[in-house]
Amino acid sequence: MRERWISQSLRAVLLLGIPTWVSVWGVSLVPFNKLPLSHFWQVMAYRAFSVAVYLVMIWALKPGLLRRFRFHVDRKRLWVAIGVLVILVGRDVVSAPYSKFSVIDVIGAFVFTMAIGLDEEVFSRVMIFGFFEKYGVWVAAGISSLHSGALHIGNAFWGDQSWDYTIAQVINAAAFGFLCCGLMLYTGSVWIPILLHGLSDLPMQFMTESEYVANGHASTDWVGLAIAVTLYTGIGAWLIYQSNQSNQSGRSGLERLSLRFGLISEGNR
Repeated sequence: MRERWISQSLRAVLLLGIPTWVSVWGVSLVPFNKLPLSHFWQVMAYRAFSVAVYLVMIWALKPGLLRRFRFHVDRKRLWVAIGVLVILVGRDVVSAPYSKFSVIDVIGAFVFTMAIGLDEEVFSRVMIFGFFEKYGVWVAAGISSLHSGALHIGNAFWGDQSWDYTIAQVINAAAFGFLCCGLMLYTGSVWIPILLHGLSDLPMQFMTESEYVANGHASTDWVGLAIAVTLYTGIGAWLIYQSNQSNQSGRSGLERLSLRFGLISEGNR
């Protein structure tokens, strides 16, 4: 039993550690900033390369996860997911100061944030969540969410942010990641979380540089953060629960009990 626990722990560390190294340091070894391109296209090249690397890792280690890229969503569930998007980011997206920018700038900002959403959701939701899904969706959601939140700690070192703001960002990102896990499971596709992620980052693209710097050093509204975290985790938990209920339908009581306690896995069905 002890040997099995050690083996499982080592496997978990590798499944988390290697992708993290690739994401944080490995991809950045490629000198995209040396390309004879504008900063926008350098970042786009970096994000595209990151996604390509993650897809190769997924294909090599667990190709079944590529099913997350299908977009065959039940109509009712799609409307529920759209409702979640509207409630959470609708007001901020609509009220962004688009009139101060050209159409090209607005389109560029949208493409830019969608690239961020694609990059980070493929990494955290498809790959990290998928690697730990064998331990159960709740465990996988918890690990991938806490991990995606922890990745923002670096912003305190090279992102010109205060520690107070960064800690709040880590907590918020973890809760947001949990919500994205719920959306992915509920819809069966990663594209809705990608859209939510991109839209949530969109308003920041219309800040001036001074506004952005000031925002990173502003005092944290801990009450507002607590409300956001409660909302994200509450909706995420409901979506995961609904997804689980749907997956459990049609199974015998013995089969559901065996799945709950890990005696069998989805692949045994």
